[in-house]
Amino acid sequence: MAYTEPSAKGRAASREPVVWNYHRLCCCSLSRSGEDDRAKTFMNDIKNNGVKMTTSNGESTDFVATGQVELLAR
Repeated sequence: MAYTEPSAKGRAASREPVVWNYHRLCCCSLSRSGEDDRAKTFMNDIKNNGVKMTTSNGESTDFVATGQVELLAR
C-alpha cells in the first residue's frame, strides 16, 4: 500500500527525518529534471492522505499498538 493511495488515508505513518529526507530528495530530483508538478503532487497527496509523522521507531510502534495507524515506513 502506498502513502498516496485512498486505501491508506489516515492509516499510515512515516518516521521523520529518515524517510522524509528521502522523499524530499526524490522531489528535488524530480524538480531538477523539470517535473515540479509531479513532485508537488506527491507531497500534497501524502499530506492530504493524513500520513502521520513520528519521531522514532518507538513512537511508530506506539502508534500501531494504540491503533492510530496500520501502515509504517522506515
